[in-house]
Amino acid sequence: MIPVYRAKNLTEAQMLVEHLERQGIDTFVRNADLQGTELLAIVPPEVCVLEPKDFEQARAISLEFDALLREEVVGEDRPCPRCKAENPPNFETCWSCRSELPAL
Repeated sequence: MIPVYRAKNLTEAQMLVEHLERQGIDTFVRNADLQGTELLAIVPPEVCVLEPKDFEQARAISLEFDALLREEVVGEDRPCPRCKAENPPNFETCWSCRSELPAL
């Protein structure tokens, strides 16, 4: 298990995990079991890859992910075609049902 990204919270870690797994990279979130405890503030969740061969690709993806998190979100929310939940314009998958959203 090789860490590639230290997340601010479990939600952020899970978002990256889903993106990496769509790319065929097996992952694990270290420290996820600390969610809801005081230790989480000291020991944040880390997204790890299981295979050393995936490290470079996962690291590049995690850097892009981190840059996207820091970008200002502009545009209109859009409904998911499957469940109709409103999603921010920068989402690629629906937060509610995890369906892929159509490109803008």
